[in-house]
Amino acid sequence: MKKVLLLVAALSLVLIFGACNDTAEVHVPAADSGISDDAGTTNANVTPDANVEGEIVYQIFSDNAFPPFHMLNPNTGEFYGFDVDLIEAIAADQGFRIERNHVGFAAALGALEAGIADGMIAGMSITEERRERFDFSEGYFVAGQILVVPRGSSISGFADLAGQTVAVKIGTVGSIFGEAMAEEYGFNLIFFEDSPTMYASVMLGSAAAAIEDRPVIEFEIYRSDLALQTVGETLNPRYYGFAVRRGEFPELIEMFNTGLANLRANGYYYEILARYGLALN
Repeated sequence: MKKVLLLVAALSLVLIFGACNDTAEVHVPAADSGISDDAGTTNANVTPDANVEGEIVYQIFSDNAFPPFHMLNPNTGEFYGFDVDLIEAIAADQGFRIERNHVGFAAALGALEAGIADGMIAGMSITEERRERFDFSEGYFVAGQILVVPRGSSISGFADLAGQTVAVKIGTVGSIFGEAMAEEYGFNLIFFEDSPTMYASVMLGSAAAAIEDRPVIEFEIYRSDLALQTVGETLNPRYYGFAVRRGEFPELIEMFNTGLANLRANGYYYEILARYGLALN
């Protein structure tokens, strides 16, 4: 495990562990877009409540290492990425205020279930099982899983993994999909809290492969020159959605959907996609 942690630290300074709050404001161009640039985040610590000006502040929880959707700038200590820019732009468009809490996917999911978080945006796939606990926005990005193996590996698909160990991330659709594939193809699963440690397990040989969202791992392989490669086709494609607890904060879902539609109509959504090298949705 010490070797795994050392390799994780060396992979990229932008991939972190633990919890961190980020409250940088977004300034979206207002000209010809209908988006105001005076809304954004705040430092108020309420869930939700009113700040000194009487404005509600929504606590939005997110992942902390899920490139290109959630990344840390080591020079500024601020998070950025597609999900970050999107929720900030929607908040600006709709005139509500948020505080972002980047704590990791599993921790964010737990905070949402416990009522600590008001909403969650973390590359969270919309599934029927999750709809039993959460209300989702309209899908804002389509992604699927991909098999990840060491660079130069002879593994070409799940059929080559019988009797071996495959890494997945706790609480994700990839882990649920991995459980089904493990039963079908006869391999074992090892679970990790975050993506960097999962990648390290494959590079160090403690896992023969990993299951990860395709845009995330392909971006990280390119950015950090990881000794990994993806094999096979995109599997289990699903939409990512913004989530709240079932029956709570319907106004957040409504504002997210309206803001998303506005950003698509005025083109700013596609500017954010291009910013992170993501395909059009």
